Amino acid sequence: MVAGIVAWATGGALWTMSRAPRDGVHASPGPLAANTATVTLIIIDVLFAVFVVLQVAYLFGGRDTLDAAGITYSAYARRGFFELIAVVALVGGLLLGLDLVVRGRGRHYVAAAVALLLLTGAVLVSAYYRLDLYQRAYGWSELRFYAFAAIAFLAIALAIGVWSVLRGRMAFIATPLAAAAVAVGICLNLIGPSGYIARANLVRIIDPTGLPDDAQRSLDVWSLWQLGDGAMPDIVARYDAVPQSDRTRLFDVVHQYTRSRDLSRVPDWRGWNLDRERARAALAEWERVRR
Repeated sequence: MVAGIVAWATGGALWTMSRAPRDGVHASPGPLAANTATVTLIIIDVLFAVFVVLQVAYLFGGRDTLDAAGITYSAYARRGFFELIAVVALVGGLLLGLDLVVRGRGRHYVAAAVALLLLTGAVLVSAYYRLDLYQRAYGWSELRFYAFAAIAFLAIALAIGVWSVLRGRMAFIATPLAAAAVAVGICLNLIGPSGYIARANLVRIIDPTGLPDDAQRSLDVWSLWQLGDGAMPDIVARYDAVPQSDRTRLFDVVHQYTRSRDLSRVPDWRGWNLDRERARAALAEWERVRR
C-alpha cells in the first residue's frame, strides 16, 4: 500500500513536470543579463580547464600516482568519487540557477554551459578510472558495485544536461533525471548485484590472468556469505573450479548456509522471492550431489 501511494504521487508529479513548454520557451524573462551569465560561465570554464590540465597526472596517474602520493587504492578511489559528487552538485546547481534567472540565452551562453558539462565529464572519467583500479586490485563488493552504478547514472545525467542546455529545457531537467534514475534502478535489479559480485569474484580467483601484480588473490569467503541468497547459485555452480586452497573455506560457507535454510519447506506465496527460490534450488542440488 505504501509503495502504491508513493508510486501514484510520484507518477502524478512526473506527469505534471513533463508538461513543460516547448524547446527554447521560458515562462518569463529573468533579471540576469545574458552577457553577465555568459562571462561568468566562461571564467568558470577557464578555471576548470586549468585545473584539469594541471591535475591530469593526478586524475589519471593510476599506479604512478599511488606510489608518488603514498596513498592506498581505497583512498585514491574515494577521493575521486567524492570529488565527482561535489563537482556534479556544484555544476548542476550553477546551471540550473543561471537558467532560472538569465534573461535570454545566446549561442555563447549555450557553448559555455556545454563546455562546463564536458569538463565535468573529465572528472567523471577520472572517478571511473580510479574506482576501476581499486576493483581490479581487490575485487567487487556491494559498495563498489553501487559506486559504479552511481557513476553510470551521473554519466547519463551529464548527457541529459547537455541535451537540456542545447534545447533550452534546463529548468525542466528533473523529469528526465527521475526517469534515468528509475531506468538505472531497473537495470540493477535485472543484473542482480549479489549474483554478479559473487560470480565476478569467483572468476577472478579461478582465472587470475590480467590482474595487477599487487592484486589480492585470495578469496574473501566472508564477503560471499554476506551477499545472501542471490550469490548462492553462482557459488554452487563454480565451487569445483575454485582452487583447492580456497575450496575448503568455501565449502564451510555453503555448508553453514545450507544448515541455516530449511530446504524442504515450501514458502507461502505471499513471501515468495526469486533469489531465495534460486538459492533453495541450488542448495538442494548441492545436497543431492554431495551425498
